[in-house]
Amino acid sequence: MCQYHFGGRDSLLQAIIDKHVPGIVARRHVLLDALEHAGRFDLSDVVRTFVQPVAEKMVDPDGGRDFIRINAQLVALHTVHVRHVGPSPLKLPANDRFMQFLERALAGRNVPAAVLKQRTMLAAVLLFHGMADHLRMLELANTTDAAMDTGLFLNTLEEAIVAVLQGPLRPSRRDACP
Repeated sequence: MCQYHFGGRDSLLQAIIDKHVPGIVARRHVLLDALEHAGRFDLSDVVRTFVQPVAEKMVDPDGGRDFIRINAQLVALHTVHVRHVGPSPLKLPANDRFMQFLERALAGRNVPAAVLKQRTMLAAVLLFHGMADHLRMLELANTTDAAMDTGLFLNTLEEAIVAVLQGPLRPSRRDACP
C-alpha cells in the first residue's frame, strides 16, 4: 500500500516531513523573531525555541505524535543532512537561523565547533527520543503521578538540553578538539 500511494518508504517519510516540518520551522522563526526583538539571546530562551514547536506536536491531532515517534527513529539521518556530512534521501529545511542564535547564546563559552556539532546532535536525540518516550509512558500509565506531568517533563527536557550544550570541557578534551 505504501508503494502504491507514496512510491516507497522514503517518499512516505518525505510526505510526513513535508506535512509537519514547515509549521515547526515557521513557529520556531516566530519565537526567534520575538527573542531578537526583545534582544534576548540567553541559551535557555534559544533552547525553548528548539523544544516548544516540536512539543506542540504532542497535542496535534493530525499525526503530531506519530511525527515525533518517526523522527525519533530518523534523528541520525537528519543530523547527517543538517551537518552536511553525508547524503540523505530526505529533503529537510536548513536550520541555519536557529544555529546562529545558538552560537550567539554560547559565545564566550569556548565550545569548539566540532563539540557543538556533537552536542546539537545529542540535543536532537534528547528532544525526539525524550518526547517519544514521554508519549509512550503517558499512553501506558493510568496515573496522575507528578513525574508524568508533561509541563514538568518539557521544563526538565529544556534544562537537560541547556546542560548538554553549555557543559564545560575538561582541559584534556579541549586540547584534543580540532
